[in-house]
Amino acid sequence: MIHWDCETRSQCEIRSSGSRVYAEHPSTDLWCIAWHDGDTAKSGVWLPGDPVPDVFREPLEIFSAWNCTFERDIHTAILVPRYKFPPIAANQWHDTAVLARQYALPAALGNCAKALRFPVDDQKDAEGSRLMMQMAKPRSVLPSGEPVWWEETIEDLTKNHKEGKASRLERLIDYCVQDVRVEVQIYRYLAAKE
Repeated sequence: MIHWDCETRSQCEIRSSGSRVYAEHPSTDLWCIAWHDGDTAKSGVWLPGDPVPDVFREPLEIFSAWNCTFERDIHTAILVPRYKFPPIAANQWHDTAVLARQYALPAALGNCAKALRFPVDDQKDAEGSRLMMQMAKPRSVLPSGEPVWWEETIEDLTKNHKEGKASRLERLIDYCVQDVRVEVQIYRYLAAKE
């Protein structure tokens, strides 16, 4: 089973539009994908422009995500046509959040981890969540209507490097990787109970 999560950006508001309209909006794109192969224990991160990870090329794999409708919509609307990921059939999707709800656990990933008494760094999780929400929307919009995203300039990256700070994208990737780790931990715990 491949566990994965993605971080995206868009001019479209997901709360009012829903994940399918959001995924199909022309401004929607990805910052990153974090994944973990439960069979081999290999993990990785994909960024736009990277080759499609081998784990996404396996035709019979099951792909798991927390509230997987979002990942499924992003995969179908963006990853397949734009980045040439292979399609994933409907019966290859697994939603760990649905499994958690079957045990009357909270719907939010972090709250579910807390309910199961898994170690959660509340401050890091809150900082990552704020960063994810910030980077999901444009920093500004030019008079032409073109969005300006939160990508750092070379000057920002140089300053962060000198000060020993990670870039926004590096911190967002860490947040995405951590979400996958937590989802895997919850899945393993609950699957062992079945």
